[in-house]
Amino acid sequence: MIRATEPQRTPKGRRLFFRRTKTGKPFSIPLTPDLEYVVDTTPKDQEFLLVSLEGRPLRPERASGIVRALKTRAIARNPGCIREDLSLYDMRGTAATNLIRADCSLREIATYMGWGLRHASNIIETYVRLVPEESDRVAEKLHRLSEAESQRQDVS
Repeated sequence: MIRATEPQRTPKGRRLFFRRTKTGKPFSIPLTPDLEYVVDTTPKDQEFLLVSLEGRPLRPERASGIVRALKTRAIARNPGCIREDLSLYDMRGTAATNLIRADCSLREIATYMGWGLRHASNIIETYVRLVPEESDRVAEKLHRLSEAESQRQDVS
């Protein structure tokens, strides 16, 4: 459950700043345009950022139910557009994969996802294997290295 907090200013935008419940460690989440809209339209007297229709904190089980219902409706409209086995939990992987595809550094991914560097490293290790663009980037870098070495040998 995310409490509605006042966003902090950053040099180029805003972020939400939190402390982990278990450890008390601080982390922040940069505001994307969509998240900024949610934050800016949340009533000032509302304690939590995401709430049920009754105004109570949105519980994880209910959030999962909402995602399942949205997925079911999307599949009914456009069969095959979404894998049937996807869940709310998979959104974390999708977000991490998008950050990898955007060529974000490990530190940037950890900051955005609210993870520690060690945890981010372990999680990213899993997702990097699944991103085809990563294989292409590695091949490209190896090709550039090979060309540079060939040019050095030609000069010698």
